[in-house]
Amino acid sequence: MSTLGTRWSALQDRLQDSIADMSPRDRALLGGLVAFGVLGVIGLGLWGMNRTLSGLEGRVADREDQLELVRTLARDLAEASTTAEAVEGRIRASQGLDFSSEMEQAAQKVGITEQLKSVRKRSESADGTLQETIYEVKLSGVDQEQLARVLWEVEGTGKPARVRSLKVKTRARAEERSLDVDMDVATYQVLAAEAAPAAAGEEG
Repeated sequence: MSTLGTRWSALQDRLQDSIADMSPRDRALLGGLVAFGVLGVIGLGLWGMNRTLSGLEGRVADREDQLELVRTLARDLAEASTTAEAVEGRIRASQGLDFSSEMEQAAQKVGITEQLKSVRKRSESADGTLQETIYEVKLSGVDQEQLARVLWEVEGTGKPARVRSLKVKTRARAEERSLDVDMDVATYQVLAAEAAPAAAGEEG
């Protein structure tokens, strides 16, 4: 028998002798203490396991929230990509159109050809492969309905153009009221990939 086994056996004998020498009351107290200690160890172990499980559940909940956020961002990205493709398609469909001519056609359709005083290019800038051109448009002596129809022709027909600023001045003659309008309209076109750096360089 090994030395460790011998020592363990001797320890058991001593414990048995010590217990045998105890009174029934002391043995009951010892048994209660041992039981209490065992229950304490078990309770402590269960408490530790519960804390560990709670921590793991919290981490799992955090991971689930992060996963849901990633899914939401992925859906938003897909929707944004679809919208961007649609916008780019509309821009490409109008490539080469002259905005001055488009504005004249809109004025003719609304019936304010005489009231369209000028269409002048103000600025041009490029951001990556997208070029923005700002035009200054002046209208004189139009009414509210005509102005609304012109704005619809500029923005509401799916063309890649947006009114960036609008200044309206009311003019009264006798009982008639009319509007003088100054507006800046931005138009867009997609540059060829190789032309984009050159356009950016010209801007600088």
